[in-house]
Amino acid sequence: MSDSSLWKKVGLGCGAMLVLLLVAAGGLALVTLRSVRNAEIVQAEVVPELPSIARTSEDDATGSPPPDTQSGEAAGAIVLRMGTGMLFVEPAAAGEALRVVASYDEGTYEFTERLEPGDPWTYRVELQLIGSAFLTGLKEAVGGSQPHVRVLLPRDVPLRLDLWLSGGSASVDLGGIALVSADLGFDSGVLGIEASEPLARLPDKVEVYGHRGALALRSMGRVSPAELEIGFVMGEARIDLRGDWKRDATITLDSKLSDVVLRLPRVARIEGLDTTRIELPATSEIQPPTLEFSVETGMRGKIRVFE
Repeated sequence: MSDSSLWKKVGLGCGAMLVLLLVAAGGLALVTLRSVRNAEIVQAEVVPELPSIARTSEDDATGSPPPDTQSGEAAGAIVLRMGTGMLFVEPAAAGEALRVVASYDEGTYEFTERLEPGDPWTYRVELQLIGSAFLTGLKEAVGGSQPHVRVLLPRDVPLRLDLWLSGGSASVDLGGIALVSADLGFDSGVLGIEASEPLARLPDKVEVYGHRGALALRSMGRVSPAELEIGFVMGEARIDLRGDWKRDATITLDSKLSDVVLRLPRVARIEGLDTTRIELPATSEIQPPTLEFSVETGMRGKIRVFE
């Protein structure tokens, strides 16, 4: 067989393979478009009836909890688990109850919520992917809608917030709520945390952990936890501690493989952190709160400090 004949057969074979691939891709695209058109989007709204518990008052806006919740033991827990999609956590309007609003394709995702009575009680919300991750990605690429869950937290109920993302993104606004503690993190995804206004109760402890993705904390002075623990492994992390801190705090930072951008408040005593490269204003005659840092970095981790 001559070389020209051999190359001709190879060319014909490659051409046939290319045609088959184009036909398969076209068929997959057609199936995906039909799936998008036939998606059954569910709009769910839930207002769970929480147990009767002690509520905060306007006098607690400075951060002092009511007498029967000094230890936080009476606080209920809001547990949020997201495997995909977008999560929004924010304060409800004054006087409104806990409310959850969800939008999702019931053939692709499973949304569940349940109240577990007890002392303290627990309310769980979960959104998980039950369809093919590959086909779901294709559907969203050609115009399919992403699922989203919106959780509106009551302002006058002492709460513990527990959030974990195994995928997707979450935007959390802690402003205005009576927060006893928060444990927020992700395996992969994007997590943003802020306080758009002062809290009704200052939390005892806030823990934040990110494994792979993006993490952003903003205006943490408004949150003013007594303890703040932040751990981050890989991706991009920006931690903004600016704002009017209400009390002393211990802050632990642990960066394994990434640069962490840290912004410090202008009015605070900083201990345990090298601030020689930035210019912080001189403290006033009134004793400002003290932020005591403990910093750990892995082989490639770094904390970059800015004003």
